[in-house]
Amino acid sequence: MTDEAFMARRFFREMLNLSVKLRINRLDYEDVFNKAQGCGSLNAGFKVQTSPQGDAMQVAVAEMAELDDEYQRLFQDYMLHRQKARGLISSINDTRLQNVLRLRYCAEMRLKDVADEMHYDYDYIKKLHVRALAECGKIMAAS
Repeated sequence: MTDEAFMARRFFREMLNLSVKLRINRLDYEDVFNKAQGCGSLNAGFKVQTSPQGDAMQVAVAEMAELDDEYQRLFQDYMLHRQKARGLISSINDTRLQNVLRLRYCAEMRLKDVADEMHYDYDYIKKLHVRALAECGKIMAAS
């Protein structure tokens, strides 16, 4: 794999990593929310001013606010990456290469699933994937 292909792969991996971080953030948020409800500091139905566990509500609200701020930052980064990825993918002339990258990185499918979706052999999809990354890398290097 060329340096340009590695550069493109790194870019697309960053986008996938941001997607995973967004999901983890939401799971963490739900966990904090559920723990806060369990200790009586938050109630989903109405605003509660006090907590039987002392400052548990303040800690939970602060944690939730931090997680929400992090989510907003991650979401912005993810959307910028996704927009750039769509532009890069659209710049490739070969529609097969475009489809491989769209399914792999925008739809977040495994290459095996991409092969099934496109009705190609898995080994052939791996080769197309490398070619698609090389094409994206050339476009990234030129810009």
